[in-house]
Amino acid sequence: GEAPSMSSACGTRACPDSPRWDVSAFGDDAARVCSANCGGGVVQRTVRCVVGGDGVSLDATALTEVDDSRCAAMVTALGPAPASDVPCSTQTCPSRICEANVCSFSGTCDAASGQCVCDEGSGKTGTFCDIHETCGSLNDELIETDDAGDCCPGVVDTNGVCCHVQLGVAVLDGSGKCCASGVVDACGLCDGPSRVVDVIGQCCAGSLDAGGHCCA
Repeated sequence: GEAPSMSSACGTRACPDSPRWDVSAFGDDAARVCSANCGGGVVQRTVRCVVGGDGVSLDATALTEVDDSRCAAMVTALGPAPASDVPCSTQTCPSRICEANVCSFSGTCDAASGQCVCDEGSGKTGTFCDIHETCGSLNDELIETDDAGDCCPGVVDTNGVCCHVQLGVAVLDGSGKCCASGVVDACGLCDGPSRVVDVIGQCCAGSLDAGGHCCA
């Protein structure tokens, strides 16, 4: 084998006089909480270029802020400046959910929670009031209703067709369609030949080579 190296890396911590980015933690003050509760907001943090300290810890009392250009000049070693505005609360607001949710015309969408309240006497239940109460449940899960209005002891696919339980589980392929055999390949094709996906996203029926590509 190869001869052992006669040298090894050491002294790898940053020198005290080397500029580096200092990023504050998110706190509880008004400037460091999300600007919105939902629908997308930003939370701010302080990003500054500093020198000093021991080169490892970022004790604010031992650091000196310098012009950002000093850190920017070391982009190869430090990378770009961290973002000071970070996205937060990206979930859809309940009121916006209700704009598109008609609760299958069997209930009312509650703007405060974004959830359907099924009309009394409608005979419907479920998240979108789209399931017949008479369908009951299977393994503690509500049995859905397909486009024909029939109870489906499985899952309903993207065409509204009931995908029945196969081998103990209802199976959909990669496009959301029923897979009658219950066997979906690595690329989401029902009864497909693919065993694995390579590094460039190609479906492979065989194995991969050392570089992670499909073997011919």
